[in-house]
Amino acid sequence: MTTLAAPDEMAERYPITAYSTFQDMDVESLRLRGIYKKNLNTDVGEAARAGLRETLLDARNLMEQDRRAQAARFVDAPDAMREELTIFWTDHFTTVRTGRIDQYTQQSYAEQAIRPHVAGKFSDMLLAAAKHPRMILFLNQNVSIGENSPLGRNSQKKRGINENLAREILELHTLGANGGYTQTDVRNFAKLLTGMAIDRQRRFEFNARRSEPGQHEVLGKTYGRRRPGLEEIDEALNDLARHPDTARHLAWKLAMHYVSETPDDGMIEQMAQAYLAADTALLPMYEAMLRHPAAWDFSGLGNVKWPVQYVYSAARALGIRGADIMALPEGRFRGAFDGRVARMGQRLSRANGPDGWEEADTHWITPQAVAHRISWAMVEPSRLMDILPDPRDLVDTAIGPDAPESLRFVAKAASNQVEGVGLVLASPSFQRR
Repeated sequence: MTTLAAPDEMAERYPITAYSTFQDMDVESLRLRGIYKKNLNTDVGEAARAGLRETLLDARNLMEQDRRAQAARFVDAPDAMREELTIFWTDHFTTVRTGRIDQYTQQSYAEQAIRPHVAGKFSDMLLAAAKHPRMILFLNQNVSIGENSPLGRNSQKKRGINENLAREILELHTLGANGGYTQTDVRNFAKLLTGMAIDRQRRFEFNARRSEPGQHEVLGKTYGRRRPGLEEIDEALNDLARHPDTARHLAWKLAMHYVSETPDDGMIEQMAQAYLAADTALLPMYEAMLRHPAAWDFSGLGNVKWPVQYVYSAARALGIRGADIMALPEGRFRGAFDGRVARMGQRLSRANGPDGWEEADTHWITPQAVAHRISWAMVEPSRLMDILPDPRDLVDTAIGPDAPESLRFVAKAASNQVEGVGLVLASPSFQRR
């Protein structure tokens, strides 16, 4: 926990593109697209089209660098816990691409809304994620307009309230699917959230002209004033973050991800109580999980790593340096990392929906996916490194002193280093968190 409480050294060493840079590129792409459509089959239109292609290419190149930075951070970090938690919480607040530029902003979104809070308070993370432009666009909050708002009343178009953001905050981000809320709570919460949108510069804004007036009761508490404002929304989000159902939901999700698909009830309760006692601070919750005996019960198999975690942790175990990753040619990086992860079943930034990636081992351990994991272990290390580690040493580096004796024998008996390294990284022990 000491490294989590320390300054974020990896963020300084391997910076990720500011989200505002992509927002500016998005505005420019919309401008160029408009010029092109108005000037088809003209020199002006073709120039705009060329500019649009260049803007999209620039955005993609920035994303490629951001992906490298993410991998470099993982391998160079003192214990990679901040990197692991950033992946976990980014998935908890999943967003899926909604536009041409937006498809390149996953790392920037996480850098702005998630990473600064993984060692802080969940309430701060919730507010940052819920109000982030990528989340607003993904869950169609930008089209949610109060029917009785000034804009709703004066528009000739049929306007209405979109419940997507309100529902996902309640069901996925805070209380959980079994939390004590009703459809009425969802509807009233959606009314409260009207006014949250993005402006023409693709920045977050609260627009009172879109906001449904009046008071809105959510989970037995009434929010809203005569003049709608962001303060009531922040108050509601903070109340949700401090709700006991939220504490239990977050505890369960963390324990399921890091410990077991069927986490110990006592562990969940201790984690939830630590979270509530610390006013949504996350470090005490992590500590409660790691101190519980169930976290160190190795009689079970433990959960399978997601493909991105598998590839990053393998590179880390091999001793590949972040600087080496940053220096890889573009095609080589994509082939060894992003492309391989996609073939294992995890297309980064393209989760199937707002509930993020699957936790169940059966989703990841399929014949095809396992074949790609084995292929990575047998092929990529020798492509990425001039000198491979001794497989016998790699057992301790990658798995630790509790590695099974059968794996130690395999590492010792391998006919060559390439085979030995591959067998260690392809082993069931290394596939699990």
